[in-house]
Amino acid sequence: MAPSNPPRRHHFMPVFYLKRWARADGCLEQFRRFAGRQIKPRRLAPTATGYSDDLYAMPGLSADLAQQVEKLFMQEVDSLAAAVLPALESGGAIAWTSETRTAWARFVRSLQLRTPADVAGVKQRAQDDWGVSIPLIQEGAVRLTVASRGRPILGRFRPWPSPMRRAPRRGSAEG
Repeated sequence: MAPSNPPRRHHFMPVFYLKRWARADGCLEQFRRFAGRQIKPRRLAPTATGYSDDLYAMPGLSADLAQQVEKLFMQEVDSLAAAVLPALESGGAIAWTSETRTAWARFVRSLQLRTPADVAGVKQRAQDDWGVSIPLIQEGAVRLTVASRGRPILGRFRPWPSPMRRAPRRGSAEG
């Protein structure tokens, strides 16, 4: 995947959804709290609000890979939902299909999980879990490579017993 111009502005409130509240000039009224308790309004285009730079970026990866959550998931969720929204707003009967139901449900669910605070929590939990595990995994891989003197070691492992195979029940013909 070539990183021609990976998206950096990740909207936790999608532009297509914000546009429905824009006035005739195409702008929204944004209210922002500054230091202390002062709140100031300002007019902005839907593209200029409801976002955080690199919100869904995965740190530690190359620029094109770091943006895959936005490019391959969030943009798809938003695009599919944007196609369903006009039918919902029309007030007429909607010919729901599996695809349109899934698209709208996925979008609504995504709104509950994509705020900056929620994303920061997920990133922190991943760092807590994987930040400890990855060095241990890497250390184990180095030990295995050294022990095998650079030869492939996968053939040396015995498979685990199948979890699907059950012991015979007491009193059965098998036992």
